[in-house]
Amino acid sequence: MFFQGKKIVLGITAGVALYKMCDFIRQLRKEGAEVRVILTENAAKLVSRELFYAVSGVLPALSLFSEEIPDQERSPEATFLSGMTEGTVALRQAQGDRSVAFPHLNLIRGADAFLVAPATANILGKVANGIADDLLSTALIAGHGMSIFFAPAMNTRMWKNLIVKENCRKLKKVGYHIIDPEEGELACGEIGEGRMANLDRLFHEMVRAVTSQDFSGKKILITAGPTLEAIDPIRFFSNRSSGKMGYFLAQNAWHRGADVTVVSGQVAENVSNLVRGMPEVSIVSVKTADEMYVATKRFFPFCDACIFSAAVTDFRPQGISHSKLKKSTAFHPTFTKTVDIAEKLSLSKTHQKIIGFSLETENIIENARKKLKNKHFDMIVANTPETFGSDEIRCAFVTLTNKPSFHRFSKHTAASKILDFVIKS
Repeated sequence: MFFQGKKIVLGITAGVALYKMCDFIRQLRKEGAEVRVILTENAAKLVSRELFYAVSGVLPALSLFSEEIPDQERSPEATFLSGMTEGTVALRQAQGDRSVAFPHLNLIRGADAFLVAPATANILGKVANGIADDLLSTALIAGHGMSIFFAPAMNTRMWKNLIVKENCRKLKKVGYHIIDPEEGELACGEIGEGRMANLDRLFHEMVRAVTSQDFSGKKILITAGPTLEAIDPIRFFSNRSSGKMGYFLAQNAWHRGADVTVVSGQVAENVSNLVRGMPEVSIVSVKTADEMYVATKRFFPFCDACIFSAAVTDFRPQGISHSKLKKSTAFHPTFTKTVDIAEKLSLSKTHQKIIGFSLETENIIENARKKLKNKHFDMIVANTPETFGSDEIRCAFVTLTNKPSFHRFSKHTAASKILDFVIKS
């Protein structure tokens, strides 16, 4: 789980996009997050606190003076954040109960990240200018120094207003993060920039916020997916690789702060979606082995690590028919080897860490170790065909000196272990 043991504070203002946040809360909780919600009073007029209570498991904080929810149905946090009269607050304070006096601190204490989504021009302006006149703005100012993100959502003219731009600039200058809105259809019916960033973007920004940034400043180059070699305009020669391993590597590396480039063969949408919401991950699409070699060669000198996870088709027809071959046609193709991308580039390595993959059906470790030596890899991932297209992989991590053994991992876990080797070796 991405957020196991992590606490996320979610501030929700009265932007129309607030209706999306129930799904977002469910997504965070599904991945193990404890979610604390702060609603502005205007947001609570649009969507009830009880609805967010139902999806988050904790009563959203609004102010100290709010309606009662039965004790048996509320969490400890909700107990001090709701149902108190001003007199009750004064009495509890006199008795030395500090939790009542400092709800803005209690909400953020121990939190791993703080996201305001949707963030209106109003909340941006308040925090940028030090105004703390409600629970959310007070918590945001008190939380300065932690990972705090704003996901603005507003009409295009408001977003482009120089005052709003200046407020965003001020916030970024002192360490807050702005997740820029997207262009699209707005609630008012206009088309333009101002639509809140999609939930995938927000989700992965939160993952990155709670993940060690041990790859910050590092450039990671990954090859992924299958290559295709044409037989005629209709048919091609290829393999059953899904590309998932490469895309899980890209996802994991970006979460850990890397600058990621993926040279990718054709993959299905469910695979490319693994990096949806990460616009900084550069995808260079190719088809053939030659195209993959040219693209990878272009980026190789500048990377800190290169992971060759693509399933490059080892052979291609010597001649390609320019018209569709008919069934009645005698077809006796002659094949030639394609370029060995990993071998060629590893010979020119200077400072790069290089990880390769070896998929075999027999003598798996022995063949992997031969490739490791011949191609000057730092490590090779030996695996078998049984996990083609799966979210799991059965593999062994082979180096020149270790005694490898096979284990079954999720590809997400395998990606993490591969990147651990890169950073620690």
